[in-house]
Amino acid sequence: MALTWDVIFAQLIRKERQGYWGNWSLNPAIVPGAVGVLDPNTGTFTSAGVVIPGLTTTSRPISQQWSVMSEHVSRKEVDLGADATVVDPDTGTKVNAELTVSWSLEQTGSMISEFAVTSEELMDRSLLRSQLEWLESIAETQNMSAGDRISQGFGVVTSVIWADSGVNVAAQSENTTFSVSGSVGAVHDLLGQGSGKGSYVTTSADKSVSKHIWPESPGAPAPSPVPVAYTFASFDGKTVIENWTSVLQGFELLLNSVPGCTYVVEARFSYDTAAGRRESRDAVIPAGLSATFAAIPIDAGNLVLDLAFKGVFSDDHKHLEWPTPLGQWAGGVRQVDLRGVWPGSTSALDVQSGKSY
Repeated sequence: MALTWDVIFAQLIRKERQGYWGNWSLNPAIVPGAVGVLDPNTGTFTSAGVVIPGLTTTSRPISQQWSVMSEHVSRKEVDLGADATVVDPDTGTKVNAELTVSWSLEQTGSMISEFAVTSEELMDRSLLRSQLEWLESIAETQNMSAGDRISQGFGVVTSVIWADSGVNVAAQSENTTFSVSGSVGAVHDLLGQGSGKGSYVTTSADKSVSKHIWPESPGAPAPSPVPVAYTFASFDGKTVIENWTSVLQGFELLLNSVPGCTYVVEARFSYDTAAGRRESRDAVIPAGLSATFAAIPIDAGNLVLDLAFKGVFSDDHKHLEWPTPLGQWAGGVRQVDLRGVWPGSTSALDVQSGKSY
């Protein structure tokens, strides 16, 4: 299956914001508390036309330029001067434009996203559990449940990043150039480089592109903010999966003895189950090799990893904990890198969090 723009956009966003989805087409139905179905294969959110009952939200300001760019893209600004004009490609007429910002997109699929973001709005996530019975009834109308078990993919938009203006562009051909022109202040504001509400007088592309620009019409600022990115909570039966990004069958913990590590490491991994049992598993990781604890239930909690870097007379011990992978393991996988050269110091790096033990 070919990747969609929404999926590619999400992959770029997650390099800095794990657990987020991108709203490539600037779908206005994506608002905090919106209930619907998110297809992880296409990245498309389909609203059920309702919001979660009792919705309350809080907002936090984001005063920064949103800039997401794939590889093989270059950007330049050209100051045309106060009396300059450019040709509007839609009408063929000349229009006044002091500044042109252009992007060179070298490969098919090259992508840029630049916006003037203003805030992130977050819903009260306790509603995901207190309104579970109501959500089960809506999931049934969307063919996303079996009995009272909600299927993954059905859920609620839990937060939205809003922007006053900006542009999403992806090349549908190699060596494509896209540009936006207007007054210096308005174009800078449009792309989050100023402090006002942006606008433009014209856009152009020398080859085919996928383009979504806000405001939709040239010559005036947008009437309202637009959703650029969001987080989504889904369900597996009655289990809430916050920051959901893909269908999860279970979780995996990878223990990786990095090249150069000379220690043998003994590992004991344990966790609580929904049935109230404490499960434990053991593994020995030879120097330079790896081990995986797979098929960890998605409702497992209080995960503990105890490591013993084996020495001649004594061992060096490390202790790692995760209260729940649902809240902490984006994508369902966690990796711990094991390091150390005998008889020197040792370390265990939680790759996803960047924390070293």
